[in-house]
Amino acid sequence: MSEGPVNAPALAELCALLETPDQQLLPDGVGLGGRAVLYQRLRDCEALSLAAEIAHEVLCPDCREHRVRPQPLAGAPGRYQALCFECGEVELPKAQVRLWQAHPGKVADWLHQALGLRGRHPLAELIPGVLWHLGELEIRRHRRSFFFGCRLVSDPVQARAKLAELAAPGAEAVITTTEAALLRASPLADCRVIPLRAVAQLRKGHLTLEPLDGYFDGLAPPVTSDETSLRLLHTRRVVLIGGAEHKLSPQVYGFLKVLEDADGDEVHAGDHVGQVRGDARVLLSGERVALNYLQRMSGIATYTHQMAAALEGTKTVLVDTRKTTPGMRVFEKAAGEIGGGSNHRYNLSTAVMLKDNHIDAAGGVTRAIEMARAHASFTTTVEIECENLDMVREAVEAGADIIMLDNMTHDDMAAAIELIAGRAKTECSGNVDANNIRALADLGVDFISSGALTLSVVVPRRT
Repeated sequence: MSEGPVNAPALAELCALLETPDQQLLPDGVGLGGRAVLYQRLRDCEALSLAAEIAHEVLCPDCREHRVRPQPLAGAPGRYQALCFECGEVELPKAQVRLWQAHPGKVADWLHQALGLRGRHPLAELIPGVLWHLGELEIRRHRRSFFFGCRLVSDPVQARAKLAELAAPGAEAVITTTEAALLRASPLADCRVIPLRAVAQLRKGHLTLEPLDGYFDGLAPPVTSDETSLRLLHTRRVVLIGGAEHKLSPQVYGFLKVLEDADGDEVHAGDHVGQVRGDARVLLSGERVALNYLQRMSGIATYTHQMAAALEGTKTVLVDTRKTTPGMRVFEKAAGEIGGGSNHRYNLSTAVMLKDNHIDAAGGVTRAIEMARAHASFTTTVEIECENLDMVREAVEAGADIIMLDNMTHDDMAAAIELIAGRAKTECSGNVDANNIRALADLGVDFISSGALTLSVVVPRRT
């Protein structure tokens, strides 16, 4: 495998890891799929080192949804097992239970060398694990003070004070793994923030930097309060959507230039929403991809907006489900939120939801809830699906956190809500659409979930 396809994802993994609170990598990906190559690359260049031989918990290798606790397998040195709520007993290879630690100081050293800076070693660590002073460099005939930062949102006030001590206003440049959108409303909003992933490449155990001149000639301004939620980073094929960076293919990159309307703005037929510039062949090759994303996400946001509007004046919250297009969950759930809805579970590990198959397998409502409580963390919400009043009564007595009223009649749901009497949150689901959602909300239910928000959206065709 060539370095190009591997190093960009490896750098992305490292940036994401450096933004975690403890900067530790649960060994989930070490033994799962192609990510093992990425982690091996980071270990080879000493960006990761071993923190513990056995992690406290790892991701189940079978369902890849639930966290499990590894235990040594009796009579099999170097092998481990764990109990998964969904998969039962699973075996874990040694590579998958090791805990790894990222080293931001290593990245700071790389940047110091890549910038060609001279100065003292080790570098000045202004805020432990958060901010480093790399040195000074002349760009555009002005002396600039360069810094490296990660997890800047953890203490932006102190970070801004440290920058002010060492650099004049406008003369600081902060290369960071922190998403720029997260700094818009912070004391660092007036600083020149340079995303590490936008300007760096990982090659043979060190970083190489693209020219930074563009960040000092107006092409890439500091983070401002009026920054849109979609921003194309010009130095690499990266787009910032809602604060999250996403790699773009050459075709899509060539198509996208500026999106002028912010997420959630209403647009109508004939409205100008954006403009593109570039080679005609590139634009035409990326056109359909860009339009497909725009249509799909706009359709979800529009339909969600229509459904949410029917709930105005009620306490009921509209939520989506896990019924999303494979590989597009992050976009579709974001579109639902933009439309005025909220997200239900993001995946199986977010909360426990007991459905009819779980209840049947466990031997009843009470037993299913007891088994869930025994295996899940005390912080994990337990929701159960009920189809009649008897199940509702049993779920309340068993201490369920949320009771879903699934495909029940209007009268039965009213009786169920009265029976629950605030002892659990209530959710209704099943055949919900814009025509009946208001009647359901009038029952006083806490949540209404609809898979149709992301599963069955039809975008009207223009003729």
